[in-house]
Amino acid sequence: RGSMGWRKSMPGPIIYCGEACDNTGLDLQRLQLVANQVITTVHEPGLLGGVTTLRATANLLSDQDWAGALYRFTPAQTTEVIITAVPYAVWCNRQPGAMQVWLRA
Repeated sequence: RGSMGWRKSMPGPIIYCGEACDNTGLDLQRLQLVANQVITTVHEPGLLGGVTTLRATANLLSDQDWAGALYRFTPAQTTEVIITAVPYAVWCNRQPGAMQVWLRA
């Protein structure tokens, strides 16, 4: 036992990430999670020996009218999409592609 009384076998948090192969056609850097939503869990036994994924609604921010400017003075147009996240420990086991851990809120 440590000074906090924790057991050595206590698991830590599970970090999830979005991976390009699960979110086809989406630029992961332009995703923004929708506030106050329910994030659902889906256990997928056929995925890498059995993985629980997360599904959530996000807004895909448009890069239209950006024109390479440093700042945008009007809000970006958005498209609502459903995204899937996998545990960080299993990413990059299927095919090469982009990965994103931190998403806008």
